[in-house]
Amino acid sequence: MSQTIETAKGQFPLPVLTAEYLGDIPAFTRYYFREFFKRLRLPTVMVFDNYHEIPGDSALHAALEQAAQELPDGASLIVISREDPPAAFARIDAQDRLARIEWNNLKLTLEESTAIAAERFQLNAPKLRSLHEMSHGWAAGLTLALERMKRSGGELRHIQGEALESVFNYFAGQIFNTTEPEVREFLMRTALLQPITAAMAERISGKADAANLLENLYRRRLFTDRRGVPPFSFQYHDLFRAFLLDQLAHTYVPIKLDELRRQAGAIFEEAQRYDGAFAQYRSATDWDSAIRLTLARAQTLLAQGCSETLREWIMALPQELTASNPWLNYWHGVALVELGSDEARHPLEQAFQQLQKDRDAPGQIAFCSSIVMAYIRDGADCRPLDHCIDQMNGLLRTSPDFQSPLHELQVNAALASYAHLRNPRADFYESAINRSLRLLATDIPSTTRLVPRATWSGVYVKQVASRTALRSKPRCKRFCDRQP
Repeated sequence: MSQTIETAKGQFPLPVLTAEYLGDIPAFTRYYFREFFKRLRLPTVMVFDNYHEIPGDSALHAALEQAAQELPDGASLIVISREDPPAAFARIDAQDRLARIEWNNLKLTLEESTAIAAERFQLNAPKLRSLHEMSHGWAAGLTLALERMKRSGGELRHIQGEALESVFNYFAGQIFNTTEPEVREFLMRTALLQPITAAMAERISGKADAANLLENLYRRRLFTDRRGVPPFSFQYHDLFRAFLLDQLAHTYVPIKLDELRRQAGAIFEEAQRYDGAFAQYRSATDWDSAIRLTLARAQTLLAQGCSETLREWIMALPQELTASNPWLNYWHGVALVELGSDEARHPLEQAFQQLQKDRDAPGQIAFCSSIVMAYIRDGADCRPLDHCIDQMNGLLRTSPDFQSPLHELQVNAALASYAHLRNPRADFYESAINRSLRLLATDIPSTTRLVPRATWSGVYVKQVASRTALRSKPRCKRFCDRQP
């Protein structure tokens, strides 16, 4: 600093720290910066970059605080750091002389990302949005990806794989290779669980100080975000996480990597984050765990209106495993019924045939009711259901127990729907309607997504004459009000 001022101004040297000043370093610091600022041409800005690299116990913190106290009007001091201001800055902070520009203030907006991209080459709106979302507003990441795209002819697909090489090299040089081996191990393992809590990080890494490590990553702004309220969850930047997972794949042999993924899946499952659990089991090709989770969560997913999620899970399983498991076929068919797909009947009929071989009466009854609803939803000819209905009635006579009141409602509503459309004189028509109405008056779960709307129409179509009476029942009134 002194040499810069002397060269630029050609003035007398600035004060030098000699023996007489050693007894009062703060006084010398104030004197030095007072003289230093006198020689600057205002307005001016001083910038200290990479300030986080200075040790926490360095005397520079106190010296810089003194410099801030001596700043004249028209002069500004900018400190660029990944960490919060050191304790030595507490006084100027209390004096409201310190302003923070946080990461959220620095993140690029979509418009800013568009303007930066326009300086290099033209991209259409979808590509620009994908780039912006991938970089999460990180200017350096966006720039590196743009440069790679420019060299590859602007193809978005080149963002993946080799296109990330420049970004990965940045992470390796700036962060990964400069940390201790145990921290690198911690980063790679915790990248499997995002967002992650301290407890989850401790399980996957085996480090008792996981909470401190995550908090330190956040304070140092190492592409780590902290969310929520205590106990906090932490989230790595998507590009940083992609880098860490790439490092993990190159560090571990496949058997060990799959073992870590299975462990991550179990941790996700215990935390009731089932999408993450399924994804990890799938990555580890742990199909037993993936199937177990799918079957355990199927009814709840449907009740929550997540039929598409259930369908995606089942479609992600190997086809040979799905084809040999009647309950996977069943839930696949039910999910397709809920989605209004005309492809629902095939997996349901396949599942029914499998259960016939296994002599599983409750399963056959459930499957029959779903097959009926698949036909009705499709508006298909109900004549092929005659044999299915005969079998279901036979099974009900020999195995009259139901899995739940909701299951009983589904079965009776299916019978009534079939009878209305195919055989209004069927001897079970009236009893199926009456039993369904009685069940509706009980405490059956209010989630009606498990009972398709076609079911409701079959139950109530013969009650048109008494629709006024039905309106007295809140749930029936909602149905009646929707009917033409």
